[in-house]
Amino acid sequence: MFLSLKKPIYIYILVLMVTSSSYLFSFSTDDEGTMHNSTITKINSNVDTVQETTRAELSQILLSETFESNSFATNGWVEEDGSGGTEIATTNPKNGTRHLHFKGNSYNTHGYISKVLNLSAYSRAVVEFEAYGGPSSGGGIDGPGGSEDILWVDFRSSTTSQWTTLNYWHGANCSKNNYRFERVHLPSSSFTNTSAIRFRNKISVESEYYRVDDIKVIAKPQLEIDGNSITTVPSSILRYNGTVNISGSFSDKVGFGILDYKITIGIKDTEGKQTLLCENTTSGNDSLNIIQSSPEDFNFFYNWAPPQDLIFGQYDVQVLVYHRLGWKCTLSFDDNDCNFTLLSVSPYFQNESIFFETEPLNALDPDGIPITMVFHDVDEQSPDDFFMNLTLRGIESNITVFESATNLSGLNISITGNGTYEATHLWYPENPGDMIEGRYRVDLALWEKGGPLIEMDMFNIERNVTLVKKYVPGVLS
Repeated sequence: MFLSLKKPIYIYILVLMVTSSSYLFSFSTDDEGTMHNSTITKINSNVDTVQETTRAELSQILLSETFESNSFATNGWVEEDGSGGTEIATTNPKNGTRHLHFKGNSYNTHGYISKVLNLSAYSRAVVEFEAYGGPSSGGGIDGPGGSEDILWVDFRSSTTSQWTTLNYWHGANCSKNNYRFERVHLPSSSFTNTSAIRFRNKISVESEYYRVDDIKVIAKPQLEIDGNSITTVPSSILRYNGTVNISGSFSDKVGFGILDYKITIGIKDTEGKQTLLCENTTSGNDSLNIIQSSPEDFNFFYNWAPPQDLIFGQYDVQVLVYHRLGWKCTLSFDDNDCNFTLLSVSPYFQNESIFFETEPLNALDPDGIPITMVFHDVDEQSPDDFFMNLTLRGIESNITVFESATNLSGLNISITGNGTYEATHLWYPENPGDMIEGRYRVDLALWEKGGPLIEMDMFNIERNVTLVKKYVPGVLS
């Protein structure tokens, strides 16, 4: 790439700033009477790093100029007044048959060419081009006095504003006789519909020149999501028993139709797990609709039924709007307060909650002790989401029948209809000889994934059972 000799310039600027609160950027070799806009503002050198943007983020080509038309006017270029020559030449183009040629014809020759761009609809933009200076021999552009040969790229925000230098290259340190790619970031804070770029040069002798080709201006449209518009209705719903309407608005100043956009909506729970509700979905598909309220403004609506694998609690919403030509805008989880809560009606027991096939319970029965339990849950969630405990509590000791049991660990839970569940278990007591015969209070409890512990005594249900130890004839050998 061309090398910028910025340090000497900054030293000069600092000296000027000692004597003035503002400064002018100029060169002592310039003829103030012939230099167009002899007062040139030099912007801060951090402009490139602050606006660092990869080409992948810039999706729309606003200008592609190779000068093949052999006319500056074809794409709206304007040759400005100056003392030097600016022309379209065929000497050595980068591609095609023509290129932009700044030629010298006298000492301190100046050439200018500018192009107005409507950048009002864009949030980022760069100008890219190929360039080199010459000749490289015989005391040419890199010889004595080469520091006086300069190629500038300028920018102004509107027709009434002052030109600002974005970058420049001295002849003594530019690429010679071979094109090199250059990229210059445009200051997005001042984009208007009459913004402009300008190539400007100064050449010290007749035999020297700068050549520029393949000029492109690539921009990122100003696609924006209105964070305050994102809503969820209702803000709280019962899981498995309702839907959420997620809506919001976005704007794109470039102005396209509803089918040019795709929307991705995601949610994040309190444990940080993220779930996609819809991905790259266009209007009219998967319960998503987009309405264009003006040439620049859009509203979207998405209806969604929570799936069964979500936990209860608060969820944050993320929205991404993507244009088919590549640019996008994301409203992340942390950028808005849009959220909703998944509620659950806790399961409950009724009086007939546990059945033993035979009573009293015989701890020594080799066929085991069949147990049936019944509970209710209006959410009608998956039987696999429930956990159960069963403990027999006696005066002298407690007996754990099972703990945190599920369909995967010894229970058989099924839904029989209308929010009623039945759980069965065949219990083979461990160390039955050590168990104490007598009367026990049944302590049955359950909980759903992410929900509270529910016990029978919370519903004023009391259930007792007697445990005995009797050998069954014919079993012992």
